[in-house]
Amino acid sequence: MMNREKVFLKCKTPASCGEIVEGAIGTKAFLSAYPINCYSHITISKSSNGTRTPLPSKCQNLLKILSKEWGIPYQEIENLMIEIDSQIPVGKGMGSSTADLSGLAKSIACWFGLEVSDETIFQLCIQVEPTDNIIFNHLTLVDFLSGEIYGKYQAYPQFDLLCLESTEIISTVSYYQSSIYQQWMKDNYLKYQHLYDDYSQILSGPLRLSDLGELAIQSAKLNQHLRAKPLFKEILSIRKTKGIKGINIAHSGSVIAIWYDPALQTSLSLTKMLKEIDGLTDTYQINHYKTVKGGSEIKWIE
Repeated sequence: MMNREKVFLKCKTPASCGEIVEGAIGTKAFLSAYPINCYSHITISKSSNGTRTPLPSKCQNLLKILSKEWGIPYQEIENLMIEIDSQIPVGKGMGSSTADLSGLAKSIACWFGLEVSDETIFQLCIQVEPTDNIIFNHLTLVDFLSGEIYGKYQAYPQFDLLCLESTEIISTVSYYQSSIYQQWMKDNYLKYQHLYDDYSQILSGPLRLSDLGELAIQSAKLNQHLRAKPLFKEILSIRKTKGIKGINIAHSGSVIAIWYDPALQTSLSLTKMLKEIDGLTDTYQINHYKTVKGGSEIKWIE
């Protein structure tokens, strides 16, 4: 048995890069995102002096919830050294808070020897703020506000992507609470119903990535009326380029992602093509990522 006084727990949880689809049908919000190889890293160890690095307020709120829900004395959590080192940009729609919160919940559960499902972690994180589905290891359609899970599907598709990251920072919570958002969803009820139904239909059989990518474009176009992304029309013009499989956005954030098959296209040639769009390099930073499996990975280190 491991001596916890001499052990470190390390956890890594992936970012997302916007959403494939997102919207609302009446009171039912929905989204489906995918994980990428950009991570939040959490390290837990027994503190030698009873102190730890101050955590973000969202994480502190979650720890209080976990203490109450799981019956862990809060002082025992306070006595841990918890460190978060995240590579994920904040306020861009890349799931930085979801990665921190879900990774923290998973880490605390493992540290105290608790068997906790991903569904439970998802619902606990939502008590702190809207949460995406990268907690799960399969494509999942979820209500990111209430915690309801509408459907679990196949494994995440594999593709490369170029992420166009702007300097704009958006508050997720205030975005969903705005009257403009609420009214837009109400006025476009049927369009979002079709989006919801098409997502489920595409994933009910063998997946064609280009079909999913086209649906992502439809969702992005709808969102342009709500929160327009700069140069979106110009970026969309490259969609027929060989090897491109889809384009998605962060609906409540500021990034745009271009999916491509690395066997048919290269990041270098696509980046060159994008840089030819007037004003793009002044608006976006271009980063290359790959999709990965969802959920948190835990390692014990003695």
